[in-house]
Amino acid sequence: MEIKIKLEVENVDELLTAHKGGIFSFFADVVLSKSKKRYKVEREICEQIINKLKVELPLRLQEEQVKSKLDFEIVDDSDQYDIEI
Repeated sequence: MEIKIKLEVENVDELLTAHKGGIFSFFADVVLSKSKKRYKVEREICEQIINKLKVELPLRLQEEQVKSKLDFEIVDDSDQYDIEI
């Protein structure tokens, strides 16, 4: 059985402004198109969600005495961003 979560960030520029300071934000402001910025932000958020789930979900399932195998993946639907990867 699978659970699918779709993420569409609506405030990409605000997030990049709020998290300024790194090399990425400099290049994001100068070089990347809006669709590429959105892709990078959404990808990072998806990775953070998966990292959190990898730690927390097995613990919670174990507390409920559930034995399971969990696989996590990011399904990259980059066609919607009109960029080449």
